[in-house]
Amino acid sequence: MPEKQENSPDDKIPNKGSDRSTDSESASQEEPPEVLSDDQDSEHLPEDPTQLIAAAWRGQYPHPRDLREYEEIHEGFTDRLLTMTEAESEHRRALQTQQVEAGIEHFSRGQWFAFILGTITVLTGGATAIFGNAWAGGLIGISAVAGIVTAFLRSASGRGPRENKASEDQSK
Repeated sequence: MPEKQENSPDDKIPNKGSDRSTDSESASQEEPPEVLSDDQDSEHLPEDPTQLIAAAWRGQYPHPRDLREYEEIHEGFTDRLLTMTEAESEHRRALQTQQVEAGIEHFSRGQWFAFILGTITVLTGGATAIFGNAWAGGLIGISAVAGIVTAFLRSASGRGPRENKASEDQSK
């Protein structure tokens, strides 16, 4: 290691273009303390190891201690937080209600369309059978009734088309 030179007070102010370093710069250029690697013996470790204690809080609101500290920083914070949380809960319930009502409306509309389509198909099959082609009319009528019965059985068992396909995929 090179010998350290004594610096005068004038040397502490860096000059433009000067290659001299100040005491603080030379101190920062010294070698860092030795760091132990995993393969070295543990005899170099300190006798009293430092402990790290971690705590966690899980809940809708901050920890009561933190809530008190927030209240000290900004008076009325707790009331604002509770008001915001209540408004958010009310909004979420309103959205869930809308979603359920839309699902019921969708299901009801689907039932009406199925009824109309089934009725038209049965009437078409009957008309085809009456006006000359009994076999074709019979097949059309039977396919309409089979479709209606299948849809009814699926809805009665609680398995719609999506759930039925998912159960078939799982059985493979």
